Parts: sequence; C-alpha cells; structure tokens
Amino acid sequence: MVSRDFDPDGTPLGLFGAELRFYRAQAGLTKTELGARVYLSADLISAIENGKRAPTQEVTDALDAVPELDTRGALRRLREHLKDRLKYQATPGWTAGCRHSRMPRTPTWQLRARHGSSPADLLTP
Repeated sequence: MVSRDFDPDGTPLGLFGAELRFYRAQAGLTKTELGARVYLSADLISAIENGKRAPTQEVTDALDAVPELDTRGALRRLREHLKDRLKYQATPGWTAGCRHSRMPRTPTWQLRARHGSSPADLLTP
C-alpha cells in the first residue's frame, strides 16, 4: 500500500485524516479493526482519513481512547486547533453560492404529486 503523507496545501480535514492514518498505520490496525474498536464502519474511518468527513468531538474522543493508537490526546488537541475550520456540510461545497442550496428539499413523491402523477405512480421509483 502506498503511504499518503500530509500535503501542506491540503485542507484541515486532510490534516486530521493524515494524522489518524499515521496513528492507525503505526498501530498496525486496519480500518475495519479500528472501526470495530470505536463502533464505526471502515467506510467512515476511510472518509475521515481521506478528508471527506469531519470527525465529531465524540468520534475524536473515542479514537484517542484506543490504546493501540497511543495518541496521548493528540487527535483531541488537533481537533481543538482546527475546530473552526472543520465544517459540517449537509450539501457539497460547490453549491454554496447557489440560491437553491438554501431551499428546503422536497421529497420525490411530493414532486410527482405536484406534477399530475396518479397515486399509483407514487409507488413506483
């Protein structure tokens, strides 16, 4: 497996993920093994390591508590330093400037009902 080091031009999420990956690799744990210790899926561990998901305070505390990682609170301290830059986005970042990104989402079945579909059509995907 190719090691991915921290890119200094990367994001705060990327920095946190790189640190988590470093501690996990040093401990010799797979994503699945680490996920099992903190009750998360390997996919979520991967998303955090790849900078695609922001770790919550609870997840960070759970990761710091894994004895094999031996972080000595480093992830908690890093998250504290980065907390203003770790954003929890419900929509992709590229939609930030779009007017529709701030509108409430309408379920598909309501859209079909508004455009003249019959009730039977609502049952089909």
